[in-house]
Amino acid sequence: MFCNQECKLRYGEANATSKYRTTKVGGKTVYTHRIVAEKATGRKISKKENVHHKDEDKRNNDPTNLEILSTRDHALAHQQIKWDIDQAKQLAASGATIPQIADALGVRYEAVRSAFSIRGIKTVRGQRRTVVDTERAKELLQNGKSHRQIASIMGFSHVTISKVLKATY
Repeated sequence: MFCNQECKLRYGEANATSKYRTTKVGGKTVYTHRIVAEKATGRKISKKENVHHKDEDKRNNDPTNLEILSTRDHALAHQQIKWDIDQAKQLAASGATIPQIADALGVRYEAVRSAFSIRGIKTVRGQRRTVVDTERAKELLQNGKSHRQIASIMGFSHVTISKVLKATY
């Protein structure tokens, strides 16, 4: 038993199999964090949306600990970064663009872009690369990278990389 509806929503009943707290609503068992998020936002959470626990504690259903994310963004939020995000932030603060940061860290452009996007980290805009480093692209190709892999590493579309490499051979 709970002292009131607020306590029931905040604490719910622990589900032994999933570790998430659940609550019975209209005879159905629902995840408490979804109900709390719906109350906090004043709208229904769609099935395509996920309620993310910011502190990763599945039992902490405090509204300030919950955020609504798309399935893609939720997966990325749980993706472990195997490179130094603090160094990437420092590079961004010093004016580096995402392709420059990716080059400096030896990681893919998309990895930096998505990690920054999820974390709300801003980078310098307007300093976009307009010239492909053809020599670097050739070197990556000789090292066995595909056009798509080279494009991801260098921060260009695979179509651009294919055109550049086709023109040089």
